[in-house]
Amino acid sequence: MEAQDTTLVDRLLQWRDEDGDKEAFVFYSAAGERSAITRKQLVQLGSRFAYILKSSGIGYKDAVVNTVPNSLERLITDIGLILVGASPVNAMPALTSGEIFFSTARRSDAKAVIICPAASENSDWILIKDGICDAIPLKNGLHDNGNKENGEEFLQKTIEVQKNSDKPLGHESFVLDYRSEQAPKMMKAILISRKTNWQCENIPTVPHFLEFLDTLGEGQEFIETQVVPSDVGYYHTTTGTTGMQKIVPRLHSSLLKVAAMVGQMAPCRLPILFVTLNLGWNSGFPFMFFHFGSICVMIDDIDLGNNGVKSKESMAIGNNIKGKQNNGHIISTYSNKVGRAENGIGITLENESNSCELEENRKDDDDSLIQVTDSRTQNRNVQGFKSIYEVYWHAINVENIPFAHLSPTEIDGMACVNKRAVCQGRQPSGKMAFVVTGGLPVKQSIVSGALESVCESIVVFYGMTEAGVVSYNVVSSAENYTEGECGRLYHGVQGRITDDAGNILPPDQIGNIEFKTETLFGGFLKNVEKTKEAFTPDGWLVTADLGFLKPDGTLTVLCRRDDVILHGSVLIYPTAIERVLRRCPGVQEVVVVPVPDKLKHQNICACVIKARGESFSEEDLKRSMDNLLAFPRNVEIQTPQHVVFMDSFPLVQDAKINRKLLSQIAAEAVSQSE
Repeated sequence: MEAQDTTLVDRLLQWRDEDGDKEAFVFYSAAGERSAITRKQLVQLGSRFAYILKSSGIGYKDAVVNTVPNSLERLITDIGLILVGASPVNAMPALTSGEIFFSTARRSDAKAVIICPAASENSDWILIKDGICDAIPLKNGLHDNGNKENGEEFLQKTIEVQKNSDKPLGHESFVLDYRSEQAPKMMKAILISRKTNWQCENIPTVPHFLEFLDTLGEGQEFIETQVVPSDVGYYHTTTGTTGMQKIVPRLHSSLLKVAAMVGQMAPCRLPILFVTLNLGWNSGFPFMFFHFGSICVMIDDIDLGNNGVKSKESMAIGNNIKGKQNNGHIISTYSNKVGRAENGIGITLENESNSCELEENRKDDDDSLIQVTDSRTQNRNVQGFKSIYEVYWHAINVENIPFAHLSPTEIDGMACVNKRAVCQGRQPSGKMAFVVTGGLPVKQSIVSGALESVCESIVVFYGMTEAGVVSYNVVSSAENYTEGECGRLYHGVQGRITDDAGNILPPDQIGNIEFKTETLFGGFLKNVEKTKEAFTPDGWLVTADLGFLKPDGTLTVLCRRDDVILHGSVLIYPTAIERVLRRCPGVQEVVVVPVPDKLKHQNICACVIKARGESFSEEDLKRSMDNLLAFPRNVEIQTPQHVVFMDSFPLVQDAKINRKLLSQIAAEAVSQSE
């Protein structure tokens, strides 16, 4: 069945009916534990959540904001929304801001929000809790909370009454009424719990989400039958680094077309792949599951958060990990055993009373061993992980995964793990067949590091939330790669380079990248102004990226248009200077940004992270760059006037460097030094 005639619901049912006992998704915890769900279980759990949504007044063509991090819970809630005919709206309040979150909720007319409450300082919960109303059903009806101080206090006041109630808990215990002037159409808040210590103390009457679904029977499942390919399947959002997030409605048909495009980038039908990006992002959407039925192996981000990991950039397992002492997190493992519930779906949720017993046997910081018992690594010693990238390698090795979709930062981190293993005389992890990455321009050092110790080939692709895949470049030799080179345009994609007047430029001339494709979106949701800016009068998408096409049709992307530095009358492309600076001794990473200048309008500032153990001054770096530059010197490649040394760079949601914020930080540092 062609994508234009198919829906995501159709595809879910297809994979359920074709080898339904085959695993669909696998999640790994911070301790390396494995949780898996089959195709059949995915649809059954999703349809049970769809039943809860339908019973709560949420259904066909409704929009629901989902803030849950990558996890089984995020997967099942997204699938449930799709099966009920609603559209998930991706939002991560903790990674953006309250203003952006509520703007997204308003623009999408979101009817509900799904959230996994964590520690009180968690910004998602802070944003949502005060809008919770009529939170808990009481014995004699619903509590009148018109005079409530805030959602959390109301919950606390009703806890004791709820405990003494004879009324059995239903889904009303976690699907709560919600009211907020900032999102007037949002009527429900759906709380997802794993019964952590914090959740048991602060929201004790909210049941364990997955255990609750497992108690439901076949009569409590729902799948909407009127969904058609032209319905919105998902509301993706842009990163919002240049202002408010823009919402990109993606139809069921267009999502499956993009899935087919992504599938053709693969050298063969993929049985299994490793993905780390957020399920709600366009780049993290499980295209390969929907297209090939591939098993998607991911990281349990809820578990990382409960273990004190704020991001995927660094992670360490704490001491005294045993049962509930693991920062209150009950580690869950799914296996293909008979479910406890009489009408269960054939899975067993094992908690700290059985298979999540952990025995710590730490010898020292470098050789810690954690005994893990789960459905795959039975009675196996798993080394204590000191970084998230070691967890990545553990999952890849256990599953024997040949393919991964990773950000450039993650590729670099995984390469460092293997290099460190070699330096310590240990056996490094074996290379995967290939890795797909984006987030341009992908640096030469990333590609060479990947090919040396992560994968045999790396696929550098260029694409956008608004369009899907535009081009891709399969690289097997670092010597043949030029930074920013993204290969030829994908079949069916038309591309052109224009100047600011709209004139089409010949090959090798730098200008604005524009293109057309059958997967092009129809416009931003309820944002006429931004939609108008996104298209030329003749219907080409304006990317805001600068680059050029070679005579053979190969596309090279240089940078975002906003990243160009106007240095007097000269346009400076930061990536050209960055390439030179990375060759300077002692430089681990560098980003070149503009800072204000009274005479030149903008001056050049290099933000530099030094390699570990390196010590050099601003003048040392400038001398190194002067020595590396060829003569006569290209006017577009100049030694930065300013250098700011930093420990890290600010990132946006999808692990891209936030150049706008970095420029502001650099400008402040420069002004203070003058």
